[in-house]
Amino acid sequence: MSKPVFKRLVFHPEFRSTVSAVRSMSVSLPSASYDSQHSFSEASNLGQAVFMNLDGLQKVRLYPQKGCLLSRDYSDRLLAYDESLNVFSSLEGKAFATSHSLVMMGRDEYLPANYLTFYFYTKSAEIVSRSKHIKLSDKPEYDSQVDYMKDRMEFLLDYSIEDSILLIDGPLIAGDAYTSMIRPLKQLVDKNVTVVFFVKNSSSNLVTNSTPELAGKFNSDLHWCFRFLKPGERTGFFHYFDKSNSDNTKVFCYLKSFPSSPQRIEFYGKQFFRNPEKMAEITNLVHYHILAQGNTKNPQVRLIAIAEESARATLKTINFNQLTRELNITPTINQERFGWD
Repeated sequence: MSKPVFKRLVFHPEFRSTVSAVRSMSVSLPSASYDSQHSFSEASNLGQAVFMNLDGLQKVRLYPQKGCLLSRDYSDRLLAYDESLNVFSSLEGKAFATSHSLVMMGRDEYLPANYLTFYFYTKSAEIVSRSKHIKLSDKPEYDSQVDYMKDRMEFLLDYSIEDSILLIDGPLIAGDAYTSMIRPLKQLVDKNVTVVFFVKNSSSNLVTNSTPELAGKFNSDLHWCFRFLKPGERTGFFHYFDKSNSDNTKVFCYLKSFPSSPQRIEFYGKQFFRNPEKMAEITNLVHYHILAQGNTKNPQVRLIAIAEESARATLKTINFNQLTRELNITPTINQERFGWD
């Protein structure tokens, strides 16, 4: 199988047709969007959820030197994903423009591939009847998440590289939209793509509520880890799974690189248990790339930070202000107050 081509921008097949459909209906979007992000609930669909502490409440030292060596071993096979989302809110409905960004760490440069999507959702059946490219929806935020997850996973499947490490900004199991991710995630695993998920902001109390000596003492797991870990340490691994559906499974730990808030690192459970030693080594790689980024106030893997900037920059290449002026949609009052130039 040949490697996918990076350094390119790809448009969703219905991007232009959706824009044309909105324009032809004399529906007016505001001239500027507001930045947003998909907010996935941390509560999962697990019917018979089971939590297991695999290693006890231990601290594990991280070795950036080992992470550097592993990173070199995966040169041209280390990938990171992030996205940027613009929302246009109008009286007739909502439009969502998303730039999906996948960046590969090459030997001499970072190689991006970006994928642009554009959807318009409305509760008006009359508007929808005029074009197959407009989506009827009573819950545009939720339906946009489902479409986003579908597009994201198809994009990652198309551009992932066999025997690679893929770093994804965001949680593994999150809300109803997670169910649409399982099949393509298993396909990534079948390609021997090691998928790692990152959660920087979380109010989860899964560990503290399940551990008698911690219960009631901390506001969240992140709060506990901030107190528990020193910079350059991680916790042991924890396992979360559904007894009624073996596909719903994740293994995670908390990692602290700087004297600031830790973050959660998640692995797909079925992949983790194939090679736990490799997953433990990947936490060294993660720590190394967080140190390389060097942002103590917003610790994140350098490659994810680059993917984030690439996603934002790609959205700016499309003149959405001009585009939405031509679409002639009526903005909401708040959109006019906060979204216009």
